Amino acid sequence: MMLLKNYNRGYKGGLLIIGDRFSGKTTLSNIVADKFFANKKIYEINPTDSGSISIEDFEKQFSISLNQQGNSEAILNSTPNNTAIIINDLELWWERSNNGFAVVEKIVSLIENYSNKIFFIVNCNKHSLQFINRIYPIENIFISAIQTQPFDAEEKKKTQY
Repeated sequence: MMLLKNYNRGYKGGLLIIGDRFSGKTTLSNIVADKFFANKKIYEINPTDSGSISIEDFEKQFSISLNQQGNSEAILNSTPNNTAIIINDLELWWERSNNGFAVVEKIVSLIENYSNKIFFIVNCNKHSLQFINRIYPIENIFISAIQTQPFDAEEKKKTQY
């Protein structure tokens, strides 16, 4: 995968996985992480059930997911190189409001400052991403993007990873 070659050559950024709801974005995120970081640490940051634009909520979820105390920067400073962090459902970390992009800005900052040692995989609903990009161009911080296509449960059962 060219993306991982570029990452290993020192390119900063991460992987963006885009798709419709229930199109397998989280599954693909996990497959990529498992394939290329199987012998390393892999962590998933999930939004709260109802979503949140609160930096405090993001930091809490980050701390819980990585099972460490402190803010995300302190945690990443002590995280080993070649760790993969999956940030699921970016669309649940923003809203159309004055402070609605606070968590998105935080995620961008983390990717900009730590992608030299941490591989970030972010997945997002394609419709939300289109809107986010109009106001805050997030796609530019990623090395690559993959668009998922919907598939049914029977097809998923037949697929070998």
